[in-house]
Amino acid sequence: MFALRAAASAGLAVQARPSLVAGQGIATRLAGSWWNINMRCSNSNALARQNQNTHGQDVQHSHQQHHHPARLLSTSAAPLGVLNLPDSALEADDTDLRFGGGREAWVTTLNNERVGVVRLNDEIFGVAPRTDVIQASVVWQLAKRRAGTAKTKTRGEVNGGGKKPWRQKGTGRARAGSRTSPIWRGGGRAHGPRPRSYDYPFPRKMHRLAMKALLAIRFQQGDFFVVDSLDLETDWTDELDQITRARGWDKVLLVEGGYINANLRASSLYLEHANPLPLRGLNAYDLLRHKQVVMTLDALRGLEARLHMKPFHQS
Repeated sequence: MFALRAAASAGLAVQARPSLVAGQGIATRLAGSWWNINMRCSNSNALARQNQNTHGQDVQHSHQQHHHPARLLSTSAAPLGVLNLPDSALEADDTDLRFGGGREAWVTTLNNERVGVVRLNDEIFGVAPRTDVIQASVVWQLAKRRAGTAKTKTRGEVNGGGKKPWRQKGTGRARAGSRTSPIWRGGGRAHGPRPRSYDYPFPRKMHRLAMKALLAIRFQQGDFFVVDSLDLETDWTDELDQITRARGWDKVLLVEGGYINANLRASSLYLEHANPLPLRGLNAYDLLRHKQVVMTLDALRGLEARLHMKPFHQS
């Protein structure tokens, strides 16, 4: 209950439901818009247990069964190349890449041209949805970024009040000793806000788990995309706007591995539905308030280091 009140005071309204404990769903309101995160808890938990129990032989058997046209690329392999696919691969079903042996994703250009396949880390994109950890992480992040500069003057800080307004007895009025009393108009404030920090200790492992759970949710919903590069030819806003609208990205987070290039930063400056973010600034709040997540290959390489995980090797 305290966490829900803190979320409401920080601008995040979370609707408490009986399914919140069971982990079946959470309705979150951010930035004045509502959208439901369908957790698909039963399917995700079953897939997570299946991938943990059969991560070795079943992955190889699934690769032989589906016959993917392109060689799988590991997220930690160096160098991570991009392979050209035959025309038959362009018509492949995306569900085979999400629910087959191991999790894989298409590598495309910004213009939605498929150039390869990349294998994803099951320890990140196969995590079961933890709505309690996500909610706690977002509330902590919103509380941590509060300025905490609100301050009012006490009766000792208000100007004036050195003379007793009237004598103690004989006037028929209530006794008063200073005009700066909190009960007087223009007086000081009793127990008012003081400059403080709203930050509180929060386990880093929980914050990383929240980011893993959100990435897994976006991937299971089909809202996670991998592109070879986010480089734009010009810094025009119309170019990025046409790309995002053509691909159906109405609220997208563009994650770059290193520094954001100048064209991408300038073109997204006046777009509310496209926000670039370097990998080192990846957080649970931005993953939650954006409907789509787009990562470059460089960002996908450094994702494991960002989450302090062991390198993922292709089996």
